Amino acid sequence: MKIAIPTNDRKTIAAHTGKCREFAFFEIENGKLISEKFEENLHAHHHEDGCCNHHHDSNEKKYHSHAEILNQLSGVDKFYYYGMGMGLRNELTENHINFEKAKYFEIREIIENLNF
Repeated sequence: MKIAIPTNDRKTIAAHTGKCREFAFFEIENGKLISEKFEENLHAHHHEDGCCNHHHDSNEKKYHSHAEILNQLSGVDKFYYYGMGMGLRNELTENHINFEKAKYFEIREIIENLNF
């Protein structure tokens, strides 16, 4: 099983998925952690620049692309989050990326309490 968690400090889950510094990826087999790696959130630079790929249609609705996040999360079995906007939630669903709100704040606790 491969899971991903947004983080800013490699210890706790980030409060806002789109603005997190990086994603933590964990691979678990037979209830044991076999690998972990961290990847920079490629989408976060948009937030720093203030652009966020916002586009407005004729109804003035905001469109906010999360393509970088979707690409980084492709192939995970479960994505745990604390907070995220409805746009990202919809895109995860459309791209068949399984996600769940974490019950714990500490990444260690999330991993230790996984249900297989």
